[in-house]
Amino acid sequence: MALLFAGAMVVLGLVLLGLPGALIYEVAARLLLGHGADDLAADAAWPLAILMSVLWPFGVPMGWLLARLAARRRAGFPFAGRAAVLVGVECAWVMVLTLLLHHAAKAA
Repeated sequence: MALLFAGAMVVLGLVLLGLPGALIYEVAARLLLGHGADDLAADAAWPLAILMSVLWPFGVPMGWLLARLAARRRAGFPFAGRAAVLVGVECAWVMVLTLLLHHAAKAA
């Protein structure tokens, strides 16, 4: 189910020409770096947004898998705990992607 969701989000991100990735990058870059895509050239910003649209959904299956593993180790692991693990992994994945793609775009 998580892979199906990730695949649908990748297709939607491509159909929308990277706009979801641009939004995710802008929010994450402002939180992490203090600025968004203001210092990037336009030739680097849109490929970054499209790449972010393609890569961010793959944090959902990773988070889902880790949440399932955590639930197996602890009996009675509540739904809120599994959701917190999934959201935490997705946020960490987006932060890592933001830093990597920002530095790659600055180098290009």
